[in-house]
Order: sequence, then C-alpha cells, then structure tokens
Amino acid sequence: MKLLKIIPAVFFLIVIGSSTIASPISEAQQMLNQLSYNAGSADGAYGKKTRKALEKFYRDIGGIFDGKLDDNEISDLKSALHGTSSMFEAQLLLQRFSYAQNPPSGVWSNKYKTGLKQFYRKELNKSHNGKWSPSILQDLRKRKLIFLPQTSDISHAEETFDVSHLGFKENFKDAYLKKLYNLGEIGFTAIASTETAPPFCYPTPEDCTENKGLYSPNPHNAALGDFNGDGLQDLAIAWIYFTHTTPRLKTPSHIRIYLNDGQGALISSPEIYAKGKMPLRHFMYRMTVSDFNNDGIDDIFSGSMGVIKRVKNIGNIHDYEPHVLLLSDGKGKLRDASNQIEGQEKGGLAMNATFAHTSSSGDIDCDGDIDIYAGGILLINDGNGNFTNDTKRLPKNVSFKASPPKGASLIFDTNNDGCGDLITFDFNGAGHLWQSKSGRHGSRKLIKLMLQHDYGSGNMQVNNATFGDIDGDGSLDAIVTIHRKNPYYQGRRIIIFHNKNGKLVDTSAKRITDVRDQDGQPLKQAHGEGSVRLIDHDNDGDLDIIDSHGGSFDADGRFGMSIFENDGEGKFTEIPQSQMVVIKEQMIKGFSPNRQTMSYAYPINLDNKGILDYVSFILTPWTSDTSAFVGYTVFGK
Repeated sequence: MKLLKIIPAVFFLIVIGSSTIASPISEAQQMLNQLSYNAGSADGAYGKKTRKALEKFYRDIGGIFDGKLDDNEISDLKSALHGTSSMFEAQLLLQRFSYAQNPPSGVWSNKYKTGLKQFYRKELNKSHNGKWSPSILQDLRKRKLIFLPQTSDISHAEETFDVSHLGFKENFKDAYLKKLYNLGEIGFTAIASTETAPPFCYPTPEDCTENKGLYSPNPHNAALGDFNGDGLQDLAIAWIYFTHTTPRLKTPSHIRIYLNDGQGALISSPEIYAKGKMPLRHFMYRMTVSDFNNDGIDDIFSGSMGVIKRVKNIGNIHDYEPHVLLLSDGKGKLRDASNQIEGQEKGGLAMNATFAHTSSSGDIDCDGDIDIYAGGILLINDGNGNFTNDTKRLPKNVSFKASPPKGASLIFDTNNDGCGDLITFDFNGAGHLWQSKSGRHGSRKLIKLMLQHDYGSGNMQVNNATFGDIDGDGSLDAIVTIHRKNPYYQGRRIIIFHNKNGKLVDTSAKRITDVRDQDGQPLKQAHGEGSVRLIDHDNDGDLDIIDSHGGSFDADGRFGMSIFENDGEGKFTEIPQSQMVVIKEQMIKGFSPNRQTMSYAYPINLDNKGILDYVSFILTPWTSDTSAFVGYTVFGK
C-alpha cells in the first residue's frame, strides 16, 4: 500500500519475472499511434503529447474529451481502431468517389462528415448532416461503378480459349517470310470475352450509342523483364476490356505473364503467382518494371485507372481503385504486394490518388533504390518494396493538384548528378522538369519544358514517354509521343528532347521525320494511344525507337508498331511497314474474315538471335457472342 501511495500515475506497469503487462495508458498510446494520432512512444506516461492526441481524436469523431484517460477512452479507441465493417466500407467508397482523400480508418472524422455532405448534395441533390449511420451505406453502394474483386485465384490468367484449329495459310508465304523477319507461332496466348456491354457514351458525355455489344479484350499495355530470375526476357501484358467506361461483372483487367523458354517460345504462366492468388482491377494501365525489393529479380508496378463513366447531360462520374504492385518472392514467383503502398493496406487508395494515366520509376530521393511516380502521386521506397506517400514534397505543377492531369512521366538523371529527376507532361502538353541540384533530393528547381503545339491551341496531348542516350554523348535524352485531342486520338508523332548539359530541348525537326499524324500518305494516320521504347533493335550498339500503338481496322491502316532506326548520331529513319510480318484475318486457317484488324505489337528478345523479335495480336472475326484476341510471334533475322 505504501508503494501505491508514492506513485503519482493512476496506471502503472506490473512486472512479474520476465513478463510485462502493459498499462492502459501505453495501450491507449499504441492505439492512438495506429490511428495516426501522434501520441509519442508508448511509455505509459500520460503527458502533453498523449493528451493532445486524445483531444484531436475526440474532435475528429465529434465527441467530448474530459481530460481523463479511463475505461471509456480505451473503449472509444478500440471501437475506432477496429471500426465496423459497414463504416469502413462507407469510408472506402467516399475515397473511391473522391469525397474523401484519406484511406479508411474506422474513425468517422470531420473529413468524412464533410465528404458525406458533399456526396449527398452533389449526387443526390439533398442535404445530409454528415453523421455516421449504417443507412448511408445503401446510397453509397448504389453509386458504385466497380464490382469486380481486387484479388482472385489464377483462373483469370489461364488459357481457356481454344486455338488448336488455327493455322497459317500456305498461299501467303510472301507475307510470312520477309528480308528482316520470319513468322513464329500463332496462339501463344488467346483471351476471349462473352460479357455483354451496355450502351455507353465515349469519349465525351454527348457521344453516345444506344447499341449493346460485347466487352472486347485488348493487350493495351506491355512490359519486359526477367520475372522468374532465369536470365531470359519475359513479357507481361496488362489485359483490359473495352469499353472501359462502364461497370463489368465478369471480365476483370489483369496481368498475364509469358515466360521465355529460351527456345523462342513464350509460355503463358499463371502459376507464377505465389499462393495461386493474383490481383484484379477494372482497368490496369501503364506498367513500370524494376527491382523494387532489391532481390535481383524484376518486379512490376501497374497504375490503375478505375472507371470514369460518361453520363449524358450530366458529365463524368468516377470510381477509382488501388494501384497494383507485384514483387518477386525470391523463389521465381510474383506475389501481390499492393498493400505495401501506404494507404492501400486495407484496400483503400493512396492519399490523394485518382487515376494513373502515367506510371514511372527511378531513384528520385537519391538513396539507391527505386521509387514510383503514378498519376501525380510520389511513392518513396524503403529498399524492401514498402512505399510511403511523399506527394506533399512535389510542387503543384507536377503533382495531383495540377489540372489537367498528367499524361506521361519519366524519372531519370537529367544533369548527371547521381539523383533522379522527375519529368511530367499534362493532357494539354505542358511539360515540367523537377531537377535536383548537386545530387540532393531536398534541393530542386522546377523547369518548364517547351513543346510546340502543331495541332492548334489546346488540341495536343502527350501520351507516353521514355528515355535513353540516343547520340552517345553520355547524357540521357527524352522521347515523347503526342496525338490530337480532336479528332480523338488521331495521329501519333515522336518528339525528341535532346539533353545538353542538363537542358532538354525539342530537336525533333532535325532528328526524325514522322508522318504518322498526316493525311495524304500511303497509310492512314496512326492511332494515338500506345507506348514508346528505346531499344537496340538491330544490334549495332545504339538505341532505336520502337513505338507500339493501337493499330487499325482499315485495310490501308497502320500496323501496331513503328520502328525508327538510329544512325548512331541520334537521327532516326522509319523502317517501312512492308518489311514487317503483319498477319491479317484472311491469312489464318480457321477464320472467316469479316473485318480487318492490325493490333498492338511489342518488341521482345525471344531467341538471342538476329535483330529484335516481336509479338503481335489479331482480333478474331466478329460474332455476336464472343470477342477474342490471339497472339502470334515474329522472329528477327
């Protein structure tokens, strides 16, 4: 009893042998810290920091704090920490609809109250007091546009569409055997959809059709890397389904991995997913590949677009979703590590995340590991593939705050100071370089990049970008692709930013002739969507431009890949499409041709022989019940 009288605190630690029982104060401190209320270290001392954290907690939940820490406070903290499943879901939906920026926490703070009021006022045209009630969840659920799960077994990546009856017709040998290329195999992958698509509006809320159709698969984005650590180049494709602006129930966007067998074949390999689980989304978009967890094997990050639905006479409404992170497990498999991105731990979004039309990676904080920029959000790597959100450090022009959103981005060292720099281009073509000074992340300047607008004021959009040393001068240059906004996605052209002493200048006029955005050519204008790469295509030691794009449905349209060969001094000449192997419907046994289609093509080193190989795809003939894409390989000589 005497001992108790001389201890001033109400709560204390009881130590029995080597075990310690935590006091209610330290328990409260731990819970406050878990809820992002900084109570300091859980030392069991009820000081100013703990009191202020409690005061802020009660302000956020609209409660009254009497200054004491007793069983009532412990109970409130436990309820907030664990939350109710319905409250958590409501917070998640408010964040997905952009009425809250914070990831779900289980605490119904003033931010959620404000967001809920805005939701009711803007979308339901009625007032609401913002207070939590389970009944609000029904209204939020009615507004959902994404119904697909975020995780599934690997069945979505399995090859189930039968291509055994397909083959190449002998009478098209001249098309299969070119001076530079030979045809490989048809059917290394095939993906089909039977899901009916509703009427939709696209690209604007006033461009609408009342016709139903089928959701069609599309090999929209691809990435190269060694995903199982065997030293061979593999292929990852983020399959999506068009139209992408309406809800779907059966056809989730997903990444399929095609492993190189070293003999020139790509093997669709759903078993590469650890524990038989793979991530699913509504719309996976740009991928960036690097060794994010420093285990010597390539990993994948894919930005997500979510759903941006066009509603006639109303405008756009959206439902966003978390980005995707696949990390190698050191055993030749990839595991879904999307929850290692701050804010996505419980299925929410990173703070302030919306959609990511662009994803890029590089060492932006100068610490030797690879960080990520996606759609205006900066994610900093701890070296083990855990990412914290450091977007607050970004200047407005290169962050999510900028309007319009970002269309393309790059992270690379522009001034040879050992630190990655961030380049962004928005949907209006405005470019900015956030450049480090003397190799320090904390010391940077913002530089505007000048890009000529040739399609009329406000009518040009930057679509994608890459970087590399195109002229062997030791400095990295930037390659950018542009297209028109109106007509939508019409034309595609390469822009070259040459780097001289850390200054990026558009020197396209003297380095490349690209007529893919012009009429009056033998082939129609290229589709503006795609992804550009700098790769040594012809094994001559310099970097060539390989531009993968949307292809065409026209007989005189363009194939889904354009190759511009480097002369060694950074000047580029396009290889004629006639020199490439391009498969069309009428060349395939088992097809009943009823439309032309030339789709995306992607470069890949399949056999370590000759010039670079590639893969491409052909859409199967139209039917009312099935839409399918079939992949084929082409070998460089």
